[in-house]
Amino acid sequence: MPLRTRTLPCPFCGAGLGLAHVIAGRYYVGCDSDECKVNPQTGGDSLSEAWANWNRRAPEQAPQAGQSAQPA
Repeated sequence: MPLRTRTLPCPFCGAGLGLAHVIAGRYYVGCDSDECKVNPQTGGDSLSEAWANWNRRAPEQAPQAGQSAQPA
């Protein structure tokens, strides 16, 4: 079984595969790009759970009436 399936790029900088490590029995994954200003990380009780959390994204929302789709 592979340690991870398809992983999404960093939501902040767009870098590809991230860093995975274990601290005190908990698995953490995150962006390890030197160019990323945010360096997000997430964790889980297993490596597959950590990658699943990494791949989770907030649903895109349609603009509400009177709002522009583009940021101001």
